[in-house]
Amino acid sequence: MKFEDAIEALKDGYSVSEVDSWAKQEQEARLKLDGQGSDYIDMMAQASDEDPKELAKKIVDKADTYHLEYAEALGTYRKAQMKEPVEKDLDYLYLIERNTL
Repeated sequence: MKFEDAIEALKDGYSVSEVDSWAKQEQEARLKLDGQGSDYIDMMAQASDEDPKELAKKIVDKADTYHLEYAEALGTYRKAQMKEPVEKDLDYLYLIERNTL
């Protein structure tokens, strides 16, 4: 699976507008859990009939999971990027060694 496809799979089922709000949601949820006020989380909780702290916890849990899955996909991508030039170099050296260039 390509890196971009892996990242898109993490966002599957969410609207672009919601994805665009994730950073703000996470920032405000962390503030709420740290005991600071967050009108943003309070408004979301009120509109969705949820407890503000429980909503903040859900948001942070989802954000942490997303970041870990993103990091795994990024690491896999980086590994492939680092491996590719080495394989090309080894193939090139093999061809030189065999005098087939």
